[in-house]
Amino acid sequence: MKKYMFDTNCFYQIKFIEVDDINKFKILITKIQEAEIIRQNFKDKNRKERFLSICKLVKTNQSDLKYFVIDHPVAGILDSPTLELDGGKIALQFLIALNAYRKEKNNLDDALIAENAIQNNAIFVTNEEKLRDVVNREYPARAISLHQFKEENGIKIQAY
Repeated sequence: MKKYMFDTNCFYQIKFIEVDDINKFKILITKIQEAEIIRQNFKDKNRKERFLSICKLVKTNQSDLKYFVIDHPVAGILDSPTLELDGGKIALQFLIALNAYRKEKNNLDDALIAENAIQNNAIFVTNEEKLRDVVNREYPARAISLHQFKEENGIKIQAY
């Protein structure tokens, strides 16, 4: 079964997903996506709660997720589990490359989410082209767009 990890920007674009066979793939999530959603200022508070409820739903079905993320106060994930393996090395590599492309406040979060995808043998789904380029440069075909995810899995997504 293929595993996917969504960048937070994908959650902001999904209003409804229609899937013929939910057993075709598995979606993984870390506390980083939740932290980004919590920090985000939404005009519509119901939308924020909807995104957080999606996170909660996804987390109930991912018992095989391993956390490789290093604790980092900037990422807002101090309470996340830490695994002493290669935690952070890939994220640092991604962060350096991302910073060369763009100076964004969420570069660290993006790098940590991408590392989690790689370390958990999941495909990273993001709509940020530069981020996909950074991931695919070191790990070919490991980052795709939300559109590619829809096409590969034959699903319908109603966007906001």
